[in-house]
Amino acid sequence: MDTARIEAAGIKPPQAEMTLIDGIKDRASFIKALAHLHVRGSRPLFSFGSTLDFKDSTRVIAEAVQGGLGMPNRDYYTKDDATSTVLRAAYVKHVAKVFKLGGDTMAAAATKAQIVMEIETTLAKASMSKSQKRDPNPISNRKAGAGLGG
Repeated sequence: MDTARIEAAGIKPPQAEMTLIDGIKDRASFIKALAHLHVRGSRPLFSFGSTLDFKDSTRVIAEAVQGGLGMPNRDYYTKDDATSTVLRAAYVKHVAKVFKLGGDTMAAAATKAQIVMEIETTLAKASMSKSQKRDPNPISNRKAGAGLGG
């Protein structure tokens, strides 16, 4: 890995993505940014790919899988025990450092990190639990192409 070149480039390589995200103002620009990030290999909010059909293993079908969480699973966001509280605080601190590395002031970075935590917590509450994700019935939710629109 050419770390000298990476350090010299600084924040410039992802600048196009950051500009695209900053430009999200409505549903259309959100969808455009989401599609762009998926094409680039990021998987914001969900991942999409192919898998064997749970109900007919001779078929390969398209699959959309929940995502959008920076921590391993929904429990990290929803549990109220002391360990989970400490982990969430450490995660917010980490996210703030990432924003700071991107050029934000510490105050702006802390505010943005808290917003990230609020968004991810909302996503986590709507996400399937670990046991639900292991059950083929709720995850085998076939939809026709027209049923995928929102």
